[in-house]
Amino acid sequence: MPAATWLGATLGWRTAYLAVAGLAALTVVAVAQLVPAAGSPSPSPESAPAPAPAARAELAAFRRPQVWLTLLVIAAGFGGTFAVYSYITPILTEVSGFTVHQVPLALAAYGVGMTAGNHVGGRLAERMPIATVVGSMVAGTLVLAAFTRTAHSPIPATITLFGIGFMLVCATPALMTRLMEFAPDSRTVAAATYHSAFNVANALGATLGGAVLAAGGGYTAPAAVGAVLPVIGLAVFLASVLIQYRPVRLRHAH
Repeated sequence: MPAATWLGATLGWRTAYLAVAGLAALTVVAVAQLVPAAGSPSPSPESAPAPAPAARAELAAFRRPQVWLTLLVIAAGFGGTFAVYSYITPILTEVSGFTVHQVPLALAAYGVGMTAGNHVGGRLAERMPIATVVGSMVAGTLVLAAFTRTAHSPIPATITLFGIGFMLVCATPALMTRLMEFAPDSRTVAAATYHSAFNVANALGATLGGAVLAAGGGYTAPAAVGAVLPVIGLAVFLASVLIQYRPVRLRHAH
């Protein structure tokens, strides 16, 4: 993303799209050359792939309320990040004081934050998955709210962008694991809908961010409205956990 932004600023916005198209074509060639075909013989019976489940079994995941609740957590909880990121260049240039050519440096901090968040979140998901999601949502709200202030200075803005990237990814391993647990026989569909929920978050955040900008809220307004979305995600997640453990409590009560 920083490289694409730099290309667009230096050589024109069409260049960034051409670079992405070139990378996509290179990926297609690499997959065709390096990834084994689905029907390739396995070296041993133990390594043979499991038979693919029937389409009806895969779609059965959508009959489970916990699957929908987890997807809603992702769609709402991470929308705030995209409310900021969708308008990050004008925010950094008009509010923070960056030049167009300095914007990729701030985006690199955001990317480093995502990488670090994925590493830390993966470890935390193994030990305390529920606490990881709750902590990520709370911290996400705080860091987005803080960005409405820190956006007015380059260094604080860059540090806060690192935090936004970190909190975006930190909860994702725990949520992916949770989704797989509630759809053990539909993991292909679960993995696909997981990314679809992020696309919904992207669209939701960009739409709300654009709405407050169009209403005259100023360039920090997307962060302000974005800070509300993790609160919604947290509320849905707590409801999901309550439903998950309510039968256990009822059994103990009897």
